[in-house]
Amino acid sequence: MVEHPHRAATSPPSAAEPAFHLVIRFGTQQFVLGGQDDGATSLSMGREKGNDLVAPQKFVSRRHATIERVRDRFVFTDTSANGTYIQPAGQDLLHIQGAKVFLEGRGVLSLGMHLDKPEALRIEYALE
Repeated sequence: MVEHPHRAATSPPSAAEPAFHLVIRFGTQQFVLGGQDDGATSLSMGREKGNDLVAPQKFVSRRHATIERVRDRFVFTDTSANGTYIQPAGQDLLHIQGAKVFLEGRGVLSLGMHLDKPEALRIEYALE
């Protein structure tokens, strides 16, 4: 597992910027991650029903990944067998497995399958 998260977007929010949220959209579902008073601070994703975002496809691990707000950043942690594909807007596609990345800006991710595949799950994220 990677000790220090990779950057998944261009620039971190500065300390002078106002509070923000990470919005996750998957099909008709929407999740908002924020601070203690303005939204949940973590989101679990996987095939198992106990996850916040449930993706029942066979290529998704039972407890595939989590997103957590750590101070003023959102950390995506992959704990899966097949990894996660992350496509930050305007940047190269990342494939991570057993690693952490900072989610910044906006983009699309897919649990366990390359985003080019028709059966890939497209999960959008955006800092707002």
